[in-house]
Amino acid sequence: MISSSWGGPCAFSKGFDLQHVKDGLYGRHLSVYSWPDGELKQTLDLGDSGLLPLEIRFLHDPSKDTGFVGCALTSNMVRFFKTADGSWSHELSISMKPLKVKNWISPEMPGLITDFLLSLDDRYLYFVNWLHGDIR
Repeated sequence: MISSSWGGPCAFSKGFDLQHVKDGLYGRHLSVYSWPDGELKQTLDLGDSGLLPLEIRFLHDPSKDTGFVGCALTSNMVRFFKTADGSWSHELSISMKPLKVKNWISPEMPGLITDFLLSLDDRYLYFVNWLHGDIR
């Protein structure tokens, strides 16, 4: 089982604040657990390109140990996969550039990937850029 570390309720219950990201109240990790005993086996640090990892989806093909996570704040799609030695790794797959804006909480507005899906044949990935108002 793999879970994301989007953020703690103390961060988002009163609205989004960029300072909370700097303070580490929002996540940048994926946690790999053994199933069914729930033991934490590995933590993947997605770094600054993986801020606020949200939705996780595995490929539909059960023979593939591969999935994706949408990182909301950085508007990146990260692919995670099992390596030959049985550990897990990750790589940046898709990166959306922020838009230059005025009168917002920051001079740049991320796409804010809020959800995504993989086609049933695992050939296509579609994601929502919520703040940019489009689907890619």
